[in-house]
Amino acid sequence: MAFSKSLSGDRWSLTHIGTVVPKTFSASYTAPTPAVGHLVKRDPAINDGVLRCASTEEPYGMVLSINSGGTNPLSVLRFAKVQSVVLEYNVAPARGDSITANGTAGVIPIDGVLRDQIITDNSDGVGIVVALDSPVTGLCIVEFPAGVSIADL
Repeated sequence: MAFSKSLSGDRWSLTHIGTVVPKTFSASYTAPTPAVGHLVKRDPAINDGVLRCASTEEPYGMVLSINSGGTNPLSVLRFAKVQSVVLEYNVAPARGDSITANGTAGVIPIDGVLRDQIITDNSDGVGIVVALDSPVTGLCIVEFPAGVSIADL
């Protein structure tokens, strides 16, 4: 006997289509407060920031949950898989910059090791700087597309 039941709704396999990332919103957010289901774009004005998409803007992701008090942080389903990495910079990049290696060892331990430093390179760089001086001064958070070889970018 075959089952015949109409099924509807979203089908998210988070390990295959996206990554849930912590984000924050600024006073520039175009709704009174973020709500679950809002489509968002990156906001380079603040660390790990997002803004609600306006008409014709390409979404970065969708708000999945908000803090119980209606405040930051948000959980956003990023529509592409990403890897977020904490790296030390040589000269402070801007949020939204791409990066390349600097070829020198860092001086700030990250998870107990000195990772090589990065520099800004918006012509041939990879990744996107999403937060500056986070978690401490001298470090930044860079998002890279997952499942893509750096050599392929």
